[in-house]
Amino acid sequence: MKLPTLYITPALLRCSRFDGYAFQQEPYAERTVYEYELEYYIRCEGGIRINGRYVPFAPGEINIRKPGQVVQGIPPYECYILVVDLLGNTSRSQNFGFGCPEEA
Repeated sequence: MKLPTLYITPALLRCSRFDGYAFQQEPYAERTVYEYELEYYIRCEGGIRINGRYVPFAPGEINIRKPGQVVQGIPPYECYILVVDLLGNTSRSQNFGFGCPEEA
């Protein structure tokens, strides 16, 4: 079912910087994407596995993910991430967690 654009009122749920160089150097656990996510890579020697397919990234590149994709971060990489609710539900921005189906 497609929603008319009249109903699309994006709300930012999360905006943060992630430094995968400072944490573990092993692949992260797989998770399901429940919102639209945009990552802008600052430094990157890794990439991301999207629905089982590995995609490497370079600094300056952008990755846009959509609900339903299964993703797995492969460090090291550093990025800014935006998570957006297209229907404007800002109440979920408090204590937002990635891959949390109860909130989706």
